[in-house]
Amino acid sequence: MSIAMMGAITALLLVVAWYDMRWLRIPNALVLLGLALFVACAPFLTTTDIVLRMTAAAAVFAVALIAFSMRLMGGGDAKFLPVLTLFISPLQWQMALILLAVGVVGTIALLAVARRIPVAARADLRAIAHPDRMPMGPAFAAAGIGPMLMTL
Repeated sequence: MSIAMMGAITALLLVVAWYDMRWLRIPNALVLLGLALFVACAPFLTTTDIVLRMTAAAAVFAVALIAFSMRLMGGGDAKFLPVLTLFISPLQWQMALILLAVGVVGTIALLAVARRIPVAARADLRAIAHPDRMPMGPAFAAAGIGPMLMTL
């Protein structure tokens, strides 16, 4: 995958992280942009790699759909996580899962601290204002950008 494609994917993941922290949602336009980026990246992948990534994304979507129906995950998260899966090489799935977990814990810690700082509490971020909600965008960014950095 070219450096330009990695830059575009990184930019998308950072926008998803920011948007989720700001509004507590991941819009369909960003999900569709992610799909379009994968289609643009597909010519650089082997057929086997494409099949493995799409199979994994379908499995992740099924699990995310169940989690969404049980109200354990938001709709944008349930739609974007399978798209994120498309960008991760099967050789890097374990690292991506670890980084996803680290991203979740890091986001929880960051929000816990930010909610106790008066200036941050006034910031226009819904993630700070709604302690009952958890934005997954930053964890998605960690899980997607980390493995790409390892390939450079």
